[in-house]
Amino acid sequence: MLSVSPHGWHKYATRPGLPPIGTIVATSSIDQVHRAELDAKNSSSVDDYLKLSVLYYHSQQYEKCIQAAHDALGLRPNLAEAYANMAAALHTLGRDDEAITALREVVRLRPDMAFAKTDLEILDPSAAIRTRSERM
Repeated sequence: MLSVSPHGWHKYATRPGLPPIGTIVATSSIDQVHRAELDAKNSSSVDDYLKLSVLYYHSQQYEKCIQAAHDALGLRPNLAEAYANMAAALHTLGRDDEAITALREVVRLRPDMAFAKTDLEILDPSAAIRTRSERM
């Protein structure tokens, strides 16, 4: 993933002859997404679809993120990571009922993914009550 360090990036933004840092980041991000789209199309591998899903999410293309995760699920139906990606995008779009459904699948498939339990308890407080009663 491309990330901008909070330290020292400003010197590149003001260097003569270079475009502003936001332009560099945006261009790199677009290039990454395009390469990932080609990889997923050409190989149709689960990993390529998951990578594409993450890149779409980070470039705020949430519907495409959901579709790429769905494509990964078409290849491997019990892939908790794909459901997790879908849940994040669905929540960001305000579709919390669908996000809760996806998070329930994550927890069912991978109970060791603690973040999914936490997110589910935040979005669906009744899930927290059920989880506590199951532990007793």
